[in-house]
Amino acid sequence: MVMKLHAPINGIFFDIGWTLLRPVNDDWFINRKMTEHVDKRTFAAIPQAKKNAAFDRAQKYLADNHLVVSEEDELKQFEVFY
Repeated sequence: MVMKLHAPINGIFFDIGWTLLRPVNDDWFINRKMTEHVDKRTFAAIPQAKKNAAFDRAQKYLADNHLVVSEEDELKQFEVFY
């Protein structure tokens, strides 16, 4: 099948996440599932409520700052998230 394209086309965007690439742990973000890579005793010493609050705060930042229009925006977003 041939798709007719209408001019002007300024570029093509390839969404790498889940389209061309898949993360090893099935998630692109640090999450509760990734904690297996952290020292277990250190992680266990942190109260669960504090861990949940940290994960929730990180996710909220991404949700509140979802519009990314430049590489600088994306870098800032993930600096704060991680």
